[in-house]
Amino acid sequence: MRVLVTGGAGFIGSHLVSRFLEEGFRVRVLDSLEPKVHPYGRPNDIPSGVDFIQGEVTDRRALLAALHDVDIVSHQAAYQDYMPDFSRFLHVNAVGTSLLYELIVREKLKVKKVIVASSQSVYGEGQYVCSVHGFVQPAPRSQEQLSLGQWEVRCLSVTSRLSRVCCRRITQTRITNTPCLNSLLRKLLLG
Repeated sequence: MRVLVTGGAGFIGSHLVSRFLEEGFRVRVLDSLEPKVHPYGRPNDIPSGVDFIQGEVTDRRALLAALHDVDIVSHQAAYQDYMPDFSRFLHVNAVGTSLLYELIVREKLKVKKVIVASSQSVYGEGQYVCSVHGFVQPAPRSQEQLSLGQWEVRCLSVTSRLSRVCCRRITQTRITNTPCLNSLLRKLLLG
């Protein structure tokens, strides 16, 4: 089986490339090699045998070429949120993801699975248990709380301390910043 890893030269993508190779997949990478992220160009640690395409996920031709004869897509390509050009951030992340699905559908590609990266920023602080209200998903810490050095999250309606809950399905999302909005848009594209 052939897998395409978009953003395969990045931190997470490169680890997935190695793992896919270990599992016996044929691997193709599509990566823009964004100069702010890859100032020295293509990293030396991309394994031999990887079919590497330098291109943007927003470039219809490059993306279509990368999708040719692919069974699985691991979509890790993302424009980094520490860069201040917000419209480019949303264009690459949201439009690039949309274009991926558009090409798969329009060209009737035989892609069996698409794995889309998200961000924990979609879920905010996560879930906690309040002794009064049960399960809660606290709001982000206020500027006042942070300036007072109060780092623990609190229930909004009472001052009780919250206990962290692990491994529960989170049903609410909080749009608190641009990366959060981008991740939510990617999830909504999946239906």
